[in-house]
Amino acid sequence: MLRAIMAGLWAVILVAGSAYYFSVMAGTGKDGGEESQIHYDLFNLNTMSVPIIRNNEIRGYILIEAVFAINPDVSAKLPFPVEYQIRDAVYEALFSDRELDIFQLDKLDTRLEKEKIRKTANAKYPDLVGDIKLQYFDFMSKDEVRDMKMRRF
Repeated sequence: MLRAIMAGLWAVILVAGSAYYFSVMAGTGKDGGEESQIHYDLFNLNTMSVPIIRNNEIRGYILIEAVFAINPDVSAKLPFPVEYQIRDAVYEALFSDRELDIFQLDKLDTRLEKEKIRKTANAKYPDLVGDIKLQYFDFMSKDEVRDMKMRRF
């Protein structure tokens, strides 16, 4: 009977000790220091259209809607609202991308486009954008826009 009580007590002490050890050590990295975890704020970019110009004429518009993970420490240092920086980065990355084949969007690598937008946004203010999640990405030709306008009248 005494052996059973001692074995039970030993098991309780062992479980409690290991739970305490792993709860304390869970936040330490390889060097024993606390890992820094950056908290990101989410910024929702409402639908935005970016004109695509090829051979000196407008060929159509890229429509994009996305959610950006924004570093609040960096965005607090911006001299203007973060929306302006994000919209400028999206516009600059997509407008200046001459390799973007607008008529073959099924072959588009969205990871590369998101990375271009993220690099453009982080060029002036490093670590501003952590991640981008696309909600909507499409191309509308100039003829489709003209047809939509004609249907209204």
